[in-house]
Amino acid sequence: MSYPNITPEQPPSAQVEVVQRIERELGSLRELLADEDLTGALDVARWMGRDVAALERGLVRQARARGASWEVIGGALGVSRQGAHERYAGPDLD
Repeated sequence: MSYPNITPEQPPSAQVEVVQRIERELGSLRELLADEDLTGALDVARWMGRDVAALERGLVRQARARGASWEVIGGALGVSRQGAHERYAGPDLD
C-alpha cells in the first residue's frame, strides 16, 4: 500500500485520503472482531497503525510549515518539545 506524500504547502484537507482509508479499515476491523477473526483483525490493525502514522507525519509537516513550534506540536502529541523534534525533525523539518 502506498502513502501519499503530503507536502507542507498542501492544505490539511489533503489528508482526507488517509482519513478515508482509516475509516474503511475501522469498518473492516469491526466486522472481523464481530466474526472473532483475531488474526484478520491484527492485520487490519497493523495497516491502521501505518495510516495513522502517515497522517500524523503529514500533519506535523503542515503544522511546522505554518509556524507551529516544536513545543506546541509536542503538546498536541502528548510528548515534550524535544521528543517531537527527535521523532519528526529532518532536513526539511527543523
